[in-house]
Amino acid sequence: MSKLNLQSLKKNFKYEVDYLLSKFKLSQAVVFIITLLCLVVTGLGDTTSFFNSNNSFIPKDWTWFNSKKFVNLLAACIILIPSILTWLNEFKRQSQEYSEISELVVENVIPRIQNELIIFKENLKTKFNISDNIRLSVFVPIRYSLCNWKLQMVCKTSNIPDKELIAAFALNEGVLGYTFFKTRKQHIEFIDVSNNNNLPSKYVPLNQDNFNLINRDIKAVLVVSAFQNGSVAGLLAIDTENLLDLSKMEDYKLHSDALDWIIARSKAVKWIWRIKNNV
Repeated sequence: MSKLNLQSLKKNFKYEVDYLLSKFKLSQAVVFIITLLCLVVTGLGDTTSFFNSNNSFIPKDWTWFNSKKFVNLLAACIILIPSILTWLNEFKRQSQEYSEISELVVENVIPRIQNELIIFKENLKTKFNISDNIRLSVFVPIRYSLCNWKLQMVCKTSNIPDKELIAAFALNEGVLGYTFFKTRKQHIEFIDVSNNNNLPSKYVPLNQDNFNLINRDIKAVLVVSAFQNGSVAGLLAIDTENLLDLSKMEDYKLHSDALDWIIARSKAVKWIWRIKNNV
C-alpha cells in the first residue's frame, strides 16, 4: 500500500471517529448504562419478593413462578422496560428537534452562505480586477458509508452548474484533496491546473466521474480550509477558466480576504457539515 493511500485511510478513519463521537455521545451512553444497572441492582430484590413472598398475590398453582431464573428475568424486565421506553421517547423528541433545526439550516443557512458567496465574488472582482469567470464554492466532508468520506459541494455562486453538486471527491483527490491533506489550520493552497507539469508530485487527478462533472476549462484553483474543533469542517474554493486571472489569484491579499471570509463563517459551515451528516 502506498504512503498516499495509507494517509487517505487514516483521514477517513479520523473522520469516522469524529463522526461517531458526535453522533453517539459516549458520556450519555455511559450514564444510561450506569442508571440501568443501578435500577436493576437496587430494585431487583424488592421486585422479585413481590412475586415469591408469602404475601404474594400470585396463585400457588402457577408453578413457573417457583423458578428463580424466571422471576429474576421478569423482575428485570419490569424494571428496565419503563426506563428504556422513557429513553426512546426522549430520543424521539431529540430527533424531532434535530429535524426542525435541520430544516432551518437548509432553508436559511445554506441560501445565506450562497448569497454571501455571490457578494464576495463581486468584491473580489472589484478589488483585484478579476474577470467574471471566477467561481466560488464551499465543500464539506460527507459520509457515504463506514470509513468512506467524500468532499462535496454544498454552496456555490450562480455561475456554477447544478451538476457539479453531484461530484464527490475522495479526501486526497484534486486540489481540494491536496489542500485537505495539509491538515494545518487556516491553510491556503493555490494550484495552476492548466498544465500538468505545474501539478505537485502528490497531486491525485480527478476520477472519471468527477472529471466529467466538473468544468474542464478550469485553469487554476485557490482553496482555503476552515477548521472547527481540530478538524476541517469545510473548504472554500475559488477557481477560474481565464488565464489572465492566475497572477491576480496568487496575490497574498486575495488569499487573506478569502481566509477572513471562511473564518468568519466557520461556525455556519460546521452546522452545514452536521446537517449533511445527520449529526
